[in-house]
Amino acid sequence: MKRLDTPPSRRERNRLARYLSRPGHPEGTLSLIELEGFLFAVAAAPDFIAPTDWLTVAFGGDMPEFKSVKEANRLFGILMSLFNAVNADVRSGNGRLPDSVVFRDDVEANLEPGAPLRQWSRGFVEGHRWVEEVRRAYPDGLPEEWNAAVWTLSAFSHRSIAERSVASSKESGVSLTEVLEGAWACFPHSALLYTSVGPMLRKALLEANDPPPRRADSPPAEAGANVTEPLSETDRRALGDYLSGGDRPPRTMTLVEAEGFFFALAAGPRPRRPSDWLPLVFGGEPPDFTSPEEGERIAGALIRLYNEVAEDVRERSGAIPASVTFHADPLMNLDLGAPVAQWSRGFVQGHAWLEEDWEAFDEEALEGVSLSLWALAIWANRPVAESAAAELEWGDGSIETALEAARELFADCASIYAETGLSLQARARESRPPPRPAVRSVRPGRNERCPCDSGRKYKKCCGRIPLV
Repeated sequence: MKRLDTPPSRRERNRLARYLSRPGHPEGTLSLIELEGFLFAVAAAPDFIAPTDWLTVAFGGDMPEFKSVKEANRLFGILMSLFNAVNADVRSGNGRLPDSVVFRDDVEANLEPGAPLRQWSRGFVEGHRWVEEVRRAYPDGLPEEWNAAVWTLSAFSHRSIAERSVASSKESGVSLTEVLEGAWACFPHSALLYTSVGPMLRKALLEANDPPPRRADSPPAEAGANVTEPLSETDRRALGDYLSGGDRPPRTMTLVEAEGFFFALAAGPRPRRPSDWLPLVFGGEPPDFTSPEEGERIAGALIRLYNEVAEDVRERSGAIPASVTFHADPLMNLDLGAPVAQWSRGFVQGHAWLEEDWEAFDEEALEGVSLSLWALAIWANRPVAESAAAELEWGDGSIETALEAARELFADCASIYAETGLSLQARARESRPPPRPAVRSVRPGRNERCPCDSGRKYKKCCGRIPLV
């Protein structure tokens, strides 16, 4: 079963490429390299865009057809793995192109239909246009070089774009070859600038987040299912039945474990996006969806559940869901299927995943969190309970006494944990430097060295690119 947290292998890339080029797909289906350019623009968007939203765009606006459920699950896993790999590159800030995008020595040959650079650029244009509406919803103030960067990354998508640049250039005698050479020289710099704008706009919105225009970490409101609405009882049961199905990947969480996991995430010091945590709900592996529609429904339900928990963390100081109940016999709460044991196991996994985020703060800021951790984690299993009883020495030091004490402290400790995490989130937002100056640059003089490090003068390099 394909893991979502590893890039596609060469064999998997070839399999996906063959599938995308198979006759019978909807008109407008992207090739593999076009898909990588498309995902580059999607991953650099100022807001998270769920795979269920962009998947149909990659196939010309229609859902793809598969020969079998097995093929659908295999290819869906490769697609998600490819998106995660592109997303990781974009978020790391290196803005590098995939190895498959090579520049042909004959410059104009890069405009030919099968040229890798042309394919990537065409996919980028498709993605950039598609996310433009999302970008317009954020505060204005794009960097001065933004239009030039967009033009550079689009230049090889079609010959007419480059030819229009030649026609509109203020410098007489500029040839098509010179324009394309200049665009390629500026490509890395432009890719890096393009990937920096999404985080800049996100930070600008967070700093003006009073109140937030939409829930943190959720996709745009117009995406697929309405992820801002709470789950109905019917939806909860359906999601719970799916997660507990016998054919799920090993270590898939139950519904109540997912609630504990989401509590730790929503109350953590740094918000995380669904693309980061969705694979962890399934133990790091993609589930075997019976259809793309089922995949969209389950992913939407999990995001809605996360938003419910996050709402409780923000508005009710970490109120525990009604599904977390306690048995009168303290030891029965350590049973594998006990509600509080399930919630606690999910919480422990979420806190462990964010441990480095917590360690970034000083002990004074984390005062009270250690005790809260024990009260919330003691129910995960018996070894944890025995360790807590021995270390904290509650009452007579027995497990039963420790569990009774943790039961009494549970609600208060959940509030302390949530309030601490929310205060650290606020501190992090307040300490962020203003984002716009970090990417805004002064336009160099025509005879100065070009900032893209090509070694040319600005007028002979990026200065030749029109600001459209």
